[in-house]
Order: sequence, then structure tokens, then C-alpha cells
Amino acid sequence: MSYTDQQKWKMDRSEQELSPALHRLKDTDYTAGYFFVTLNVRDNHQVLSTIHGRYNVSTQTVENLEIEYTDVGKYVEQCWQQIPQFYPDVQVIADVVMPDHFHGLLYITPGSNVHLGQIIKGFMIGCTHGYWDVLGLPWHEMKQTVEHGKCDPKWEEKDHRGSKRGPALFVRGYNDTIPIEKEDVETKIAYIRSNPERRIIKGNLRNQFAIVRNQHSANWTLDAITGGLKWDYNLRTNPDALDVALLNVQPKLLQQDSDRTTRLFLDYVGNQSLLLKSRKLPLICHRADVNLFDRQAEAVLREARLGAVIVSAFISEKERNILKRLLDEQLPVIEICDNGFGKRYKPYGKAFYACAEDRLLQITCWKYEYRKTYVCTRPECMVMNELARIISKTADDWWKQ
Repeated sequence: MSYTDQQKWKMDRSEQELSPALHRLKDTDYTAGYFFVTLNVRDNHQVLSTIHGRYNVSTQTVENLEIEYTDVGKYVEQCWQQIPQFYPDVQVIADVVMPDHFHGLLYITPGSNVHLGQIIKGFMIGCTHGYWDVLGLPWHEMKQTVEHGKCDPKWEEKDHRGSKRGPALFVRGYNDTIPIEKEDVETKIAYIRSNPERRIIKGNLRNQFAIVRNQHSANWTLDAITGGLKWDYNLRTNPDALDVALLNVQPKLLQQDSDRTTRLFLDYVGNQSLLLKSRKLPLICHRADVNLFDRQAEAVLREARLGAVIVSAFISEKERNILKRLLDEQLPVIEICDNGFGKRYKPYGKAFYACAEDRLLQITCWKYEYRKTYVCTRPECMVMNELARIISKTADDWWKQ
């Protein structure tokens, strides 16, 4: 293998080993705006903090909540707060040092020409140097620690003098979102501040947040999906287009192929007993009914208040508006999700608390795929709407009756 080929192999391998969550988007400006960043500790070691608290089941609240930073965690917090000293055009807005990860929100002033990656790289190096200082181990002792299997040799980093000292604190790279709109900043701040509380809730209610995988339903078949696609006039009247749509959708489904059949599966998070409720109603806002939206919304909320479980993918803006009202009123919901559940998945925002209180079941028919931004294709929307019909066993025009 030539030198050039070796270099290319190393680069390709490096890209393959890097999680998709850590790749930057090519067309995104990382030199201006609000950014929410997550850093994960190597091997998820809980070395940054300890969270104490008690979840009161009767009041569904967390009592005596306290987060205690370790010496390493204190150093991480200090490094974050010192970022403006090195980059005057950067404002740190909020952060939380969790036991095994870090969340931070910052703002880069437009025109500063400081890249987010440059800021986070310096922050991570500073945290790692502090970690080394807390460990207090010279390299020869660290090498013995490695040999005894207490840390991974791949963690080797260099200090400012270029000598090897020990493991990096965080895994390579960082998770980020695209620049956050100003109106979403308060939502992110609330998310950061509620992290310790949600950790206590999730730790005490493991069953509510457990991912139940590979569940089979006799009614969830490729024939049913084909029927769902036929709700689209163009697909219903064009067999070739229908075949193409099915071919594009099928690889994304949770499935297992045997000799002559394809078996489809569903994954669940939340209260599965909602599936046993006698009255389940689908929510699908059709374009033809745009002028009747207020009537549909009121019918959905009225039935939910009377005990019906609303089943929907909540794809359109109108459907999401109804979801917000359902969650605000603490009404039961079955949500069809547009992505699979990763290993550490949990519901987000108000859905998290709805799940904790057994008011929510999330269902997915999809394999997990990491995405920073994503818009469902129309065939995918048709598939999820059909799943809502199958679960509810009710025609989606029920509210017109």
C-alpha cells in the first residue's frame, strides 16, 4: 500500500469511526448564532457530578433535588464560564454538568469569524488538562493504569508540552444542533435546567421509559402499508409510482425477512396499556378539510376530555398544535414517531413528563437513523397515518359524524 493510500485509508477509517451525530453540516454557518452543544464522557463514566433527589409518586414531583459537582465537574464548569475571556464575541448562556455528559448553550456574535468547532475544541482541551490535574498521575503511572485495564490506551492525549499524560475526558467531537432560532432559546434553557430533575424521574420510573423492541402486530403488514399509500391519489392511480414508493419506504421499516415473508415490527416507549383502551381515535388533518380545522380540533379535545385516547403521527402544523393542547391539558396520547429509538432515547419536553405520568405511548415502525434536520416524505407520512388508523380501528373522519 502506497503512502497516499495509507493516508486515505486512515482518513476513511476516521470518518467511519466518528458517530454521525458528530459530523458538521456542510451548509451551516457555525460562526454566528445560538448553539446547543452536548459532550459525552468517555465510556459514559459518571465522573462529573452526582445528582440527589427523591421522586414523590403521589405528587409526581422531585423533592430535595441537588446536583453536586466533583472536582472534575467543577473544572468543566469553570472552563465553560471562562470561554468569553478567550473569545470576547462569545456569550455563554446556560449549562449543566451531568454525571456523564455536559450540555451548554452559547451565542456567537455575527461577524466574529470564530467557528464553533474552534471554541469547543479549546474548551475540551482545557477540561482534559483539568482532568489530568485532578488525577495527579504522571504518565508512567498512567501507563500502568492502562495496562491493568482501567482505561483505554486509545485515550492517550498530549499536554501543552507534547508529552503524553493520560486519557481525554470527553469522547471525540461534540453533538450540536443547527443554529437555534432566538424564540427557541428559552426552550433550550428550560431543557438544560430540567436535566437533573428528569434524570431523577427517569431513574425512579425505569419501566415508563424502557424501550420495548420488536413487537409484532398481526395487522401491521406490507399489505396494510400498501393500503395506506393508496390514500394518495397519484399512488392509487399509478401502479408504477406505488411500487417505487413502497420500495423506498420498506428498507426503513423495522422488519425481519424469512424465506418467503417479511415480518414487520414496532418499538414502544411509554404506557402500553393505552393500547387496551376501548375508545381510541385517529387524528389526521387532511388538506381538503383545512377550513374545518377548528371544528376538528374541538371534536378531538372534547373526546379526549371524555376519556378517548388520541392516536396520531402529529405531522402537520395543525396536528402539532392539537398535540400541544392535549399535553397541556394532561390528556392521553399515542404518538406515532417519525424515527426509530436510539439506545438512549427518551421523550423530549412535555412528552417526557406525560410519559412519566403514564399519559403517553410513543410507537415507531422505523429503524433508527441519526438526523440533525429531517422532513418526512409524503409516503412516510402516509405509512404513519395508516398505522394510526390500524391502532385506533376507527375511520379518520369520525369527527364529522
